[in-house]
Amino acid sequence: MLAFLGLTLVVLVATLGLARWSFEHGFRDYVNALEQTRLAQASEDIAQLYINNNKQWDGIDKRQLQNLTNNIPFDFDNPESPVLSGLSPSSEPPSPSFGRPPPPRGGMSPEGIPPKGMSLEGMPPQGMLPPEGFAPHELEGQSRPRGRPAGKPSPPTAVFELDGSLVVGPAFRGADDELMVVPIEVDGQQIGTVKSEPKRRFNSPIETAFARQQVWTSGFIGLASLLLAAAVSWWLTQLLLSPVRRMIQGINRLSKGDYSQPLTSEGRHDEFGQLVGDINHLTKTLEKNQTSRRRWIADISHELRTPMAILTGEIEALKDGIRPFDKQQLQSLDQEIQRLRHLTDDLYQLSVSDIGGLRYEFADIDLRDSIDEAIGGCRLSAAEQGLELVFESGSSQIISADANRINQLLLNLIRNSMAYTDAPGRIQLALEREDDNALLTICDTPPGCRKAECEQLFEPLYRQDVSRSRRSAGAGLGLAICRNIVEAHRGTISASPSSLGGLKISILLPLAETQA
Repeated sequence: MLAFLGLTLVVLVATLGLARWSFEHGFRDYVNALEQTRLAQASEDIAQLYINNNKQWDGIDKRQLQNLTNNIPFDFDNPESPVLSGLSPSSEPPSPSFGRPPPPRGGMSPEGIPPKGMSLEGMPPQGMLPPEGFAPHELEGQSRPRGRPAGKPSPPTAVFELDGSLVVGPAFRGADDELMVVPIEVDGQQIGTVKSEPKRRFNSPIETAFARQQVWTSGFIGLASLLLAAAVSWWLTQLLLSPVRRMIQGINRLSKGDYSQPLTSEGRHDEFGQLVGDINHLTKTLEKNQTSRRRWIADISHELRTPMAILTGEIEALKDGIRPFDKQQLQSLDQEIQRLRHLTDDLYQLSVSDIGGLRYEFADIDLRDSIDEAIGGCRLSAAEQGLELVFESGSSQIISADANRINQLLLNLIRNSMAYTDAPGRIQLALEREDDNALLTICDTPPGCRKAECEQLFEPLYRQDVSRSRRSAGAGLGLAICRNIVEAHRGTISASPSSLGGLKISILLPLAETQA
């Protein structure tokens, strides 16, 4: 929640700060644009006054010129107000207007001529105030004189001749590029300039009050936005942490060994739903490993107990004189000892391969030659059991592998098929290429294996209860060792029912780069 609020606060402060900066600069540019327009209108009025003065600056009415620079209008809203004129340069100038100087009271010029565009009809006599109740909208076809409303001062404005001599107004010390300068033209020729200082800061009471109002408004907006963000952050926090809390509870149960209560994703398909699915998969894996470990310990105990019980019974019989100690009895004892040694060797090989402790020396070898060598070593033994070994060899398949481990893999698989195939039977091997891999399949005749149990054959000490029950001194570790060897060669091994009625083992090994 603090992260959400912190991010919101940073964005909010940046947004309000930039908005404030943009408002101040934009509003100042707007005011200066209005001032530029006022100066342009004032320059037209000054040019007209210049023409009326025989196109000379000498002898021009400075008071009237000052009024023109300040665009003083007639105040229609207050008919009792006097003519706003005669302001000195040192007094506070009135607000600029956007038009010509207004006529005296009564709407007439000093010469008694109505302004241009205004008729005498409906106008009061010269020198008289407008009648009571008179309003500007009663003058049909007439417009209110241009200019700022009375009471709002305009920036200091000055008129200069073409040579830079001051005619009226304050003497600005700054360069022209720091001032607002508008030329005064008559008949297309420049006769002078009207200058004013641009607005750089807001110092008037109205402007200060307006700026303060904007600050308070921005603060209120920021506070309201922060409160809204706090509410949304609290809701988002509850929404995001709710599944996390459930996951924490589920992981606590897993750490205590309770795998009976999987997590529920409540139909979520986002990252939380994916995480719940992964945790449930982990739960099943841990439960499976725990069950396998318990079963493995029980199976190892059983495998060790059987030869130990036989050895103990026969030794007790020899000690009690029930059986004579002869060569036949010695062979029986040796058989059980060999069984124990074979079991301990398989357990050692499996544990070493599980931890990656088997040494591998990779080199490019021909898998077809390795299969021929392994079949040659088992062919006589298979014939004695009434089994036929058949190898359907194709082209050479060069793989990068350890020759000794590949030979161990092949011998384990062939001997496993020999141990679990009824006589007369057949064991068929085939080698072919599949994409950039060498595919080796070993199929045998019945008894077979159900498809649901095929992958369990690679579990240590796993054996079926009926069809493929153990018929030799093996302990069920051979296929587990084979899987570790294949995985060390970056390959895959799988089991499935065979088309011959027995079991089919499929091994996929990547080809060497020279052949691939």
